Parts: sequence; structure tokens; C-alpha cells
Amino acid sequence: MADPIWMRVSSGRYINLATFSPADVALTDIVTALSHIKRCNGHHGRIEPLSVLQHSMLTADLAEHEGVPASLEYACLIHDAH
Repeated sequence: MADPIWMRVSSGRYINLATFSPADVALTDIVTALSHIKRCNGHHGRIEPLSVLQHSMLTADLAEHEGVPASLEYACLIHDAH
């Protein structure tokens, strides 16, 4: 069997990428990572591109404004958390 492939996440924990489960994922690690990634990998027309987290928050705010179900607002928040 191959050696496990580990990734250190922002909280300092290590996750085995070959065997991880939903229980290994922490929302704080997702939020931190998305806040450090620029939307469109920085190739956006804005002088200071939005982070993926800012984009996700804006989509959730728009969904809330439109009165969609809370489950869709949540989907907006995590749609780029892959």
C-alpha cells in the first residue's frame, strides 16, 4: 500500500487525503482557505480581486435578499468549497 498523503490545514491538523471523511473537515479550515484564494485565480478585471470567500458571502447575501430557502443560502456559502 502506498504511503498516506497528508495535508496540513490552517488549524494545524493533518488530514490523510487518501482516507479522509466529512468528520475530518472543519468549517474554520474551509473559511480560512477560501479567504486566501483570489477569485478567478487573481485574473479578474478589478484592481483588487475578490477572495473566493467574499464571492461566496456576496452570493449568500443575494440569495437572502431574494428570499430563497436557507438551504440555498447555505449552498451559496459552500459552492466553491471543493
